Amino acid sequence: MDVPGTKFTIELMCYHNPKGRQEPICFHANDISGARHVALKVINIEEAFEYIKAQPDITLINTTEDYKVYQISKTEPSDFHYFDEAKENDAEGKQKAADILGNTKYFYFIDKYGLQWEFEQGHTDIGD
Repeated sequence: MDVPGTKFTIELMCYHNPKGRQEPICFHANDISGARHVALKVINIEEAFEYIKAQPDITLINTTEDYKVYQISKTEPSDFHYFDEAKENDAEGKQKAADILGNTKYFYFIDKYGLQWEFEQGHTDIGD
């Protein structure tokens, strides 16, 4: 399945033979063994959140009524540190990174197979 407007392709598979285990094993996002977290960049994150929230067989990572799309707080270059000295000393680059972070919105959910998904909006430095 090609994702329109991108160079990204998702392959969805269902094995018929040989027949494997029929009951899913749900791992936690921090368990070792296969993919545990997939992040996708979205355009209208509030609309995506409402759509995902309405789907059967998903669990938002916070099951309270208060869970919503979150936006990272305004970020200053002094709020983070690069271990790479050249990046750390690049004031313009650090400001650009801080601006990107402060414009990022996100939410997480877990599908029926235990895979954790992150939908994110605002990163202008990836996927364009």
